[in-house]
Amino acid sequence: MVDTVSFFCYIPQMLQQPWIVMGCGRSGSSTVARILNNHFRINMGDKLRGPDPFAPLGYYEDADMHAMNKSFLWGQTSYPDWCYWTQIYIKKRQARDIPWGFKVGGVPYFLGLYLSLLPKPKIIRVIRKFSLVHHSQVTKWKHDPDMCKRTIMGKMKALRRVLQYVPHQQIYFNERRRSDKEIAKEISEFWKININDPSTLRNM
Repeated sequence: MVDTVSFFCYIPQMLQQPWIVMGCGRSGSSTVARILNNHFRINMGDKLRGPDPFAPLGYYEDADMHAMNKSFLWGQTSYPDWCYWTQIYIKKRQARDIPWGFKVGGVPYFLGLYLSLLPKPKIIRVIRKFSLVHHSQVTKWKHDPDMCKRTIMGKMKALRRVLQYVPHQQIYFNERRRSDKEIAKEISEFWKININDPSTLRNM
């Protein structure tokens, strides 16, 4: 039996505060995670989920974390076990002392749990108009329209509640197509990063 008490405490000694990208499916979170990884050299995972027809450039979501979260979400892993393996994962990535982060699928089921483990992460919430997310999920993923509507509305409401008093950046994707350069500029201005000097990330 594993002692579960220690799992409910955050990890206090963080050399690099991690970045967390949150957003409903089809909202643009993969784009933001890709920009953090490629433009800002923030390591978003050692083994990233690859591209497919729904995300031609890739998901930029750590494959091991995705598998771990999915196992917990489907009831195949208990909460104490999830906390145990998540702490091991975090400590492993933190030990390298380089800027790092991750994109969290399953919004908003895991954000509150990560906030209980990580002190003051840098959070970017990706927001897209409900009608656009709903249309994209129904047409791309072939989801049932009514079930899709309830799921998206529930996730958005819960995410707003979790982040209500948590400092974070909001990036919007609506009708107008946004360039990587524009989004990178918005991120650098919000977090006061010198995009031409990656060392500024290490001092945050």
